[in-house]
Amino acid sequence: MSAAVHLGTQGWAYPDWIGSFYPPEAKQEDYLPFYARIFDTVELDTTFYHPPKGAVVRSWEKRVPPTFRFAAKVPQRITHEARLSHIAEDLVAFVRALEPLGEKLGPLLVQLPAEFTRDEGTEGVLDRFLAAAPTNVVRLLARARDVRPPAPPPRRARLDGVARAAARHRRDRGFPVPALARRAARDRGIRPCADRSRRLLRGLGEGLAAGAS
Repeated sequence: MSAAVHLGTQGWAYPDWIGSFYPPEAKQEDYLPFYARIFDTVELDTTFYHPPKGAVVRSWEKRVPPTFRFAAKVPQRITHEARLSHIAEDLVAFVRALEPLGEKLGPLLVQLPAEFTRDEGTEGVLDRFLAAAPTNVVRLLARARDVRPPAPPPRRARLDGVARAAARHRRDRGFPVPALARRAARDRGIRPCADRSRRLLRGLGEGLAAGAS
């Protein structure tokens, strides 16, 4: 059995990525189409706070290619407030809100609170939650944390790490990432960045070249 690997980040609407990832002239409506030319998945963190409106979901769906996948975080009303209990109706409503994504909807991410540690009681709660999941949802990922994670590295370091991973992920696709990103900028009518963004893309290209040699 083979598995598909999708590479992406948590969210895409970060103004401080302008100049280091997005071209300097990029506007908010340019972010997702540009992002989707480089990565093929993204985690929707905004859905953790409230189910998205239909118009917003349809806009997401229109801005990415058919192979793109959205990983949506289940709302905190279900995971943190109700602690996965008696939430069947809320879960169904959440999934219905995401229906405009169609095949572009990937896994649902269930992020549990730090105190939701593994024991017989919580395992039973999780089993009942999975049994209550809508039958048309077959991809469900649960993430429980027994300890708090270490402090994340600076955003720039995280972005550089993602860039290196993107180069490795794209090696076998035969499509040079720098050319891809330049075409994304041209299609959106924006000029590629002349400094940091270019260096980032050059690094992606070098990774591709190293993988092909």
